[in-house]
Amino acid sequence: MKIEVSCPQCGGRIDFDEKSFVIRCDFCGSTLHLVGKDQVCHFRLKPRHDHRKASAYLSAVLQKKLGPDVSVLKIKLVYAPYWRIHGMVFRWIFGKKLVKVVSASPFGSYREDTKKLLTKLLDLSFPAFQGISLGMQSLGVRTSALPLFIFGNVSEEPDVAFIRVDTDFDYAVKYMNAFVNVGLESEDVEPELEDTQEVGEQYSIIYVPFWLAKIAARNTKQIIAMDAISGSSVKRFTGEEIKTLKKMLEGAGNSSDLPVLRFIPFRCPDCGWELPFYPYNSVHICSTCSRGWFEFGGKFRRVNYRIAEAPSKANKNNVIFLPFWRIKMTVAMPDGTVKSIPQLIGRGYQPYRKSLLDSGEDMLTNFMIPAFRIKNINAFNKIASRLTANPVKYRFEESADPGRRSFGGVNLTYSEAEEMARVVLLSLIPPFARKALQELKDADFKFSNHELIYLPFREEGLFLRDLYSGFAIQKGALSFGKVKGGFIP
Repeated sequence: MKIEVSCPQCGGRIDFDEKSFVIRCDFCGSTLHLVGKDQVCHFRLKPRHDHRKASAYLSAVLQKKLGPDVSVLKIKLVYAPYWRIHGMVFRWIFGKKLVKVVSASPFGSYREDTKKLLTKLLDLSFPAFQGISLGMQSLGVRTSALPLFIFGNVSEEPDVAFIRVDTDFDYAVKYMNAFVNVGLESEDVEPELEDTQEVGEQYSIIYVPFWLAKIAARNTKQIIAMDAISGSSVKRFTGEEIKTLKKMLEGAGNSSDLPVLRFIPFRCPDCGWELPFYPYNSVHICSTCSRGWFEFGGKFRRVNYRIAEAPSKANKNNVIFLPFWRIKMTVAMPDGTVKSIPQLIGRGYQPYRKSLLDSGEDMLTNFMIPAFRIKNINAFNKIASRLTANPVKYRFEESADPGRRSFGGVNLTYSEAEEMARVVLLSLIPPFARKALQELKDADFKFSNHELIYLPFREEGLFLRDLYSGFAIQKGALSFGKVKGGFIP
């Protein structure tokens, strides 16, 4: 989804991707950090034609749809609000799978315990108003094909109104929960227990333009609404619907109070130098003083990070440091509080090797969540589960200074890492541990000691190999290419 805003410094147009944290004006060179991405922001789509050309356009379209005797008497631009929710969805299914054996076997077919992870990218949209239909139930591909604009400057257009939002955030969450598992069904597993987790979901309200027109057709006057972008949908209103619509309309002046994206200068709060420009990074390391920062509540806050030393015997050529969130988790269950993974092991959740258990409880309390971009969301879970289930004692550099080495950018926020930790925990549960999963469904998860650590990986052909564990990641699964020095977007 592309968003278009005006530069607060020079007024020039800035186009940026919805996944961006930092933007830059091509006209004046100003670099700005976005503020407000974690709240429900309001955007709008622009109509295909301005008000002056719309009447002729409407007449041509309506004559094709309703006949040559149609004439447009009056038009008004109306914006209708639609919820849009997008993010990643992980659905674990625990159940029975039918195992078919050869006909000569005396045992026949049988059912065995199994579990399956299904994933998808979520992009859901639906009307944020009730009581009337405009003939369009979803945004379709509009948000991916057309730029979005902040809704606060709608009053600049003449004779415009918008439909009031009458569904709250809780309604949007319930609507999403009703449809989130669509497309995540498994035909080969009979589900007994299921768990769905959304990661990185973002909520926004998109205002879609409609032309509300009073027309004369077949010696009668009618009120119709037509999609002002494609002209593909035409809705005729009955008398009762017209009364309902009038009650739902608000003046454009009220749009200035809606939450919008804001900007703050992209400079290090300590030394004052401009931070390195990587649009998709949520954590920013100052190239002058080496301090790390992330935006929260409209201000930059310090984030502590550490860099793991490459093992002394490892080949240090072509090394890249990839970021991970290391998080400690507490699980409050109905029968008590579980403070660490070893306590979970005591419940029979995961058969860890004895050597790992003997290495100490503190090392086994951490969840390792990749903070970099991964194209395949199934691979994302595999990497996190592997590093969490096989903890390593890292040696860290005394002073964290990136220098001229290559580093992967931090694209996942710590709150998204917390959501992902639940998915990883379910990855550690054996298929037969039904009681464990049932207990976790009613549990309360709490997180602490968020720490950003960079681990050394070496490029080996098509793979990046962890110099500590030997675990390899396909380079094609990552969203960046090779660079020499600096941070990778």
